[in-house]
Amino acid sequence: MNAAQPSLSPGQEKPIPLALPAPERTPLRLGVAVGSLVFAGLLIAYLVLYLRLPVSMPRLPWIYWLSTAAILVSGIALHRSVSAARRSDGERAHRALLIGTGLIYLFVGLQGAGVIMLSQMHLAFRAVSPTLFGLTLVMAGLHLLLAIGALAALSELSLRSERHHYEGGEARQLEPINSFCRALAIWWLAIFVVVMGFNLF
Repeated sequence: MNAAQPSLSPGQEKPIPLALPAPERTPLRLGVAVGSLVFAGLLIAYLVLYLRLPVSMPRLPWIYWLSTAAILVSGIALHRSVSAARRSDGERAHRALLIGTGLIYLFVGLQGAGVIMLSQMHLAFRAVSPTLFGLTLVMAGLHLLLAIGALAALSELSLRSERHHYEGGEARQLEPINSFCRALAIWWLAIFVVVMGFNLF
C-alpha cells in the first residue's frame, strides 16, 4: 500500500519535485545511451582505420579548439543555472542560463564554420584516407545537428526565463536539457581528443 500523502492546507500548492520522475527520465537516458553507442562505434571505427595508416591525417581546422572551449564553458554555466534554481536564486539561474545558451549559440556557429572549413580541405584528407575523412565529417555533422536541437530547447527555456525566472521546484524544467548538453560536451570532447589529438603527432 502507498504511504499516506500529507494533507495540504487550504490555498497551499502541491510542491514540485526537484528530480524528474522515472518515466520522464527514461526517454532522456535512452537517447543519451543511443547517442553514446553511436559515437563510440564511430570513434572505434576511426581508431581501427587510423592505426593502419602509414602517415597521419591532416590536422583539423583550428576553429575546433574554440568550439571545444565554448561547449565546455557552456556546460559549467548550465550546471550553475540548475544549482541556482534549486537554491531558489532565480536571478542567478536566469543569468547562468543566458550565458550557457549564448555559448551554445557560439558553439553551433563555430562548428558550422568548422564543417565548411573541413569540407574545403577534402583534397588533403582524401589523399590520405577518404574513409577517415568521411567518418570525420559524419561525426562532426551529426554532433552539430544534435547541438542545433539542444539550442532550440535552450532558446525556448531562455525566453520563458525572461518572463519568469526558474527557481525552487521549477529547476526540474532545466534538468533534462542540462543533462543532454553535458552528454553533448562529453561526446564532442571524445571526438576532439581522438581526431585532433592523434593528428598532432
